[in-house]
Amino acid sequence: MFTGSTNSLERYTALALQFRTHCVNANPDRASARAQIMENIERAGHSIASSKMFIALYGGEAPRLVVMPEYFLTGFPMGETIEAWRDKAALEIDGP
Repeated sequence: MFTGSTNSLERYTALALQFRTHCVNANPDRASARAQIMENIERAGHSIASSKMFIALYGGEAPRLVVMPEYFLTGFPMGETIEAWRDKAALEIDGP
């Protein structure tokens, strides 16, 4: 149970964003799946930017936290083997 003062908590605006995912399942190879992921990132960037501007305009401040759904870059596996899905959809740390 929280017993401290809420006056010490910094308040900020958050954005929970949901949008259509263009899945990589139908992409025949890694290169085309990566191209789809990059398109998804670009679309997400536009959605985030426009939503932040809207919220700042009508709410007074832009969100500092943006929450995206899991699998928003790739969709979810639909029958692919672990190896095939890893090759097609997994992102490398510090990599593409």
